[in-house]
Amino acid sequence: MPMKRILIFILSFLSTFLCFGQKISIETDSQYFLLGTLSDYMGRYKQPDKPDIVDYYALYEKKLTSVIDSLFQIDGQVLNIKKQGNKILIRSNSLSKRVDEYYDYSQNGSDIRGTLKRDIFLTRNQKLSFITGAYTRFGEKNDTTYCIRIHNSLSKAKVLVVTLKEVGCEKVRYDILKYIPANHVIYFNPTSELKIWLNQYMPLRKELRQDYKLFLTKWFVESLEKQYKDQPLKLREEKEKLMNELNKTWK
Repeated sequence: MPMKRILIFILSFLSTFLCFGQKISIETDSQYFLLGTLSDYMGRYKQPDKPDIVDYYALYEKKLTSVIDSLFQIDGQVLNIKKQGNKILIRSNSLSKRVDEYYDYSQNGSDIRGTLKRDIFLTRNQKLSFITGAYTRFGEKNDTTYCIRIHNSLSKAKVLVVTLKEVGCEKVRYDILKYIPANHVIYFNPTSELKIWLNQYMPLRKELRQDYKLFLTKWFVESLEKQYKDQPLKLREEKEKLMNELNKTWK
């Protein structure tokens, strides 16, 4: 690998995510890692007038888009990543076209939606990269259980179930919790090999979770301040309740 590309990669990681700036000991496939992170909310939404859009990410997922950018820089590819309103957009004509090859699209009027194909993997490394990408964006873990939670998934959850089994994971279980939106939850026990992959990206996963907590806290506090702007004692009481609930949920 040319020295210039190595330096770009290292500097990008150090400047955007210091705790993740260790040497990577696994060979992440950038394209399949990205594929794992892509939204599947009611499928892959396609905008004919904006064909270069790869995906949208929330503002609190900025560190994830920085890591994706760094992975593609290693491969010599430049992505256009910019904030637009309350979202971060990844744009690239060539990458968007490659991503589209992994989907089957159907059209209902002006609405175009894609479902992920099942036969998209050629190597084990691609499968592990895909699972790791999905877990990094959508994963959760407690003391004993790993899970991936995707809202209103049309196809990615099903592909993940099959792929987790193919790489040897045990106790793979797929539940659909009929909330609004529906929660598609995949529970699994990773193999020792997959644990190495997930652990490599676990600092990033924890940072994303913490950033999401801060985002929720800010949103709820601002809502409470509007609701109780003339009741300072009530506002203080409700803020304390809010923080207690958030700390219970986000241990």
